[in-house]
Amino acid sequence: MEPERGRCTRRLFGATLIRDTHTAAGAGEVTLLSISLRLSDALAQMRVLALLLVAVYPPGLQPGAVATDGAAAVAAAHVLSELYELVQRAHLAPEAGTPASGVGGGGALQTSLRVLMATVKPYLDALDTWLREGELHDPYGEFLVRADPAVAIHCAAFWRDAFTLRRRSTPQSSPSTPTGKDRATKDREPAPGPVVCPTFLRSVAEEVLATGAWVGDIYMSYDSLSLVISLTR
Repeated sequence: MEPERGRCTRRLFGATLIRDTHTAAGAGEVTLLSISLRLSDALAQMRVLALLLVAVYPPGLQPGAVATDGAAAVAAAHVLSELYELVQRAHLAPEAGTPASGVGGGGALQTSLRVLMATVKPYLDALDTWLREGELHDPYGEFLVRADPAVAIHCAAFWRDAFTLRRRSTPQSSPSTPTGKDRATKDREPAPGPVVCPTFLRSVAEEVLATGAWVGDIYMSYDSLSLVISLTR
C-alpha cells in the first residue's frame, strides 16, 4: 500500500506544481516562495489524506478479501466507523489536533468531513431505500441488513425470516465432556454476535431492520390487494 500511496502523492504533487507554475508564469513572476505558498494547501490536504488512509484501512485486510462472504460489510463498517470517530476528534480539537490519529486543525476537519460524506453516501442511499421502500439494494454486501435467498417470497413468514441483521460469528468453544450445567444449556441457541454496521447506527440497528421489513410488507400487501380488486371487477 505504501509504494502505491507514494506514487499517487508524487503524481498529484507534480500535476499541481505544473499547473501553478504555468499560472505564475502568466503573471510574469515565478519564485520558490510563490510556488511554496501555492502548494501549501494542497500538500496539507495530501498529508491529511495519507493519515486518514492509514487510520481507516481495515487491519489485516488482504487484496480480494472483500469478495468473501461478510468481509465487505466488516470492511465498510470499520472504514465508516473510523472516519466518523476521526471527524469527531478533529471537531473536538480543531486547533490542537488529535495525538491519537495525527489528524487535527481546521483544514483537517474540513478534509475529513468531505471524505466521510463522500464515503458514507452509498451506505445512506441503501438505508434510505430500505426504510422508504422496504427494498434491499446492496450489490456489494456492505449493508447491515442481509437477505436470505432460501426463503420464498410467497412464504407467510417472508418478511420475518428473509431479512436479518449481519452479525459477526461467535467463536465456538472446543468440545469437552459435558457437565450437568452444560447438559442443561447445550440445546440453547448460541448468543448472537455483534451487529456488523457503523458505530453510529449500532444503537438503532434493530429498528432499522424492523422498519424496512414493515414497509416492505405493507407495499407487498397493497400490491396484492390491488391485484385482487382488479381481477374481481
